[in-house]
Amino acid sequence: GVAAASAIVRMGIAIARCEFLDAQCIKNVNLHDGLSLTEAPTLLFEFHGSPRGVEEDAQAVKEIVEEFGGSEFEWTSEEGARRKLWQARHNAYWANIAANPGKRAVSTDAAVPLSKLAEAVAVADKVLGGSPFPYSILGHVADGNFHCFVVTDPTKSEELTEVQKLTHKITAKIIAMGGTCTGEHGIGAGKIDDLVVETGQSAVNVMKSIKATLDPNGILNPGKIFR
Repeated sequence: GVAAASAIVRMGIAIARCEFLDAQCIKNVNLHDGLSLTEAPTLLFEFHGSPRGVEEDAQAVKEIVEEFGGSEFEWTSEEGARRKLWQARHNAYWANIAANPGKRAVSTDAAVPLSKLAEAVAVADKVLGGSPFPYSILGHVADGNFHCFVVTDPTKSEELTEVQKLTHKITAKIIAMGGTCTGEHGIGAGKIDDLVVETGQSAVNVMKSIKATLDPNGILNPGKIFR
């Protein structure tokens, strides 16, 4: 699915939105939002333009998807159906939580050049697939950004520690592929070491000196981005 979407974007087809959800994510949103989507890796597209242009773009996308082995391509201009589908996408995180009562989800993100997105998602899937934790993966295909939701028991600190090791392992592989440790979420407190791996200690030292100049008392969001 991701490979097909990458090919579509490279073709220059006018796409307003393009999202990828793995099979587990689809299963979760089906239960959460009362949908009946096929539980398989799924691409969601939104086209913009004139009615005729949109129809032509949808047909072109259908043909590309089929070339990559995709099936069940459906599209609609009916506002209610569109709204329900995109709302389900926006509810993906909460659907993941609802599918695992009493648990919490650790969400991590990364981004790679579009040409490597399919490989990056496969890498993350392999790392998480070898763990005991339930997970799902979704992505914003057009900008090479994807998210992993990993479910843990909040009463067991050792699980959170293990999940953090998994996310760092994924991030290291993404950086080695020429990607970045975060596409949307930011460095925060969880990716301080990853920032050093990605940019180098010298670059981080320059960033820290700028921060110290602007915030000599260290009162602006301490403990984030740098140690």
